[in-house]
Amino acid sequence: MVIGTGATQLRNVFSGEELTSVVLAYMAGIKVALALVVGLTGFTCVIVAFVPRQKLNAEALKNTGAAA
Repeated sequence: MVIGTGATQLRNVFSGEELTSVVLAYMAGIKVALALVVGLTGFTCVIVAFVPRQKLNAEALKNTGAAA
């Protein structure tokens, strides 16, 4: 029932102690998702520093049909 309910409809569907529990669980899920995004973004920024930079071979791209 919670999955089918949108964030804006939570207060219309649930009430009292149920609403409190649902909102706390919803916020915990959002915090986990945000922590994952921030962590993976930081990890990506660190990894990018160690990847060698190279120019793309335009001729090879033309042969594969990709736009150069």
